[in-house]
Amino acid sequence: MPSSFSTWANREGGSQTSWNGDSDRAPEEQGAVSLAPQADGDGDGGVEELKDALEAARRRLKYFEGFAPWIEEQMVAVVERASAISAENEREQQRIVEEIERQRGDVDQLTQEAERLREEAKSVVAEANATAEDVIG
Repeated sequence: MPSSFSTWANREGGSQTSWNGDSDRAPEEQGAVSLAPQADGDGDGGVEELKDALEAARRRLKYFEGFAPWIEEQMVAVVERASAISAENEREQQRIVEEIERQRGDVDQLTQEAERLREEAKSVVAEANATAEDVIG
């Protein structure tokens, strides 16, 4: 049986809840409050139960409100960390862009040098062929 927040918050120690919210105690043992009027005829019993339930709800609310500053601190830390990571990513992207541009420049320079060396090789081969023809011829 699924457990509600109310039954979870009202239970008094020792109860083990499984992952699906089922508890090892019956709902009436968990402190669940019945909102039906009591059968004994006195109308104050239902009002008292409601007052007790209200007081328990106020205690739970106060307990959980105690987490607010901690949650706020955690959220601030998460936002600051996300901002730092974002700035770091932007710097890294810019560094990569600069590296790519540098490498493109290197490729262009090497391509020009390769073309120059090809032309030089062609002229050396042509000169060697001419020299060889003069010698043979």
